[in-house]
Amino acid sequence: MEEEEILENARENLLRPGIDNRELCELIWRVEPLREEAAKKLMEQRPSNDDLLFILDLVPSLREKAWRNFVRQQPSNAQLSLVMKNIPPLRERAAKKLLEKNPTNDDLEYIIIMIPSLRRQAWEKLLDKRPTNKNLLEVIENVPLLRSEAWQEFLEQDDPNIDEVAYIIKRFPSLKNQLREAQEKKRK
Repeated sequence: MEEEEILENARENLLRPGIDNRELCELIWRVEPLREEAAKKLMEQRPSNDDLLFILDLVPSLREKAWRNFVRQQPSNAQLSLVMKNIPPLRERAAKKLLEKNPTNDDLEYIIIMIPSLRRQAWEKLLDKRPTNKNLLEVIENVPLLRSEAWQEFLEQDDPNIDEVAYIIKRFPSLKNQLREAQEKKRK
């Protein structure tokens, strides 16, 4: 089949009565020339938040309207996390909504690293939730403004991994003094 014929078949499919949301999402995803038309039709058919993710990601002209519907329908943390990580124009808004809920440590880590305007708020929430060594190591690696604080938290963990400690000291020699101080505290 030629491209024009495929497009014509897709357009006929779009116009047929009873096309369901899954089929419309498929058209939005696969048939770029019909994206907006399929998205408009989908918006008329009570889309779920999973359906709206296609519009949020692929149809910029309908993004605002789709976002309002998405938020109105109480998105799950997983859905908000998907938006935050995959749709840059909505990253900060999705992160704010996620912070209002109960984000995972990994979501908080992502916000700390990728969204400077929400960094401090996410950091405080992460500290309240007991960050893992992995969370702290990612902050140490990627957020210079929180490096010292994250390192201190890492050293206060029950059992900091010696290989991880060695790696951090090698990578960030300036943190060596904090390590010495922490070791002296433990001896006392």
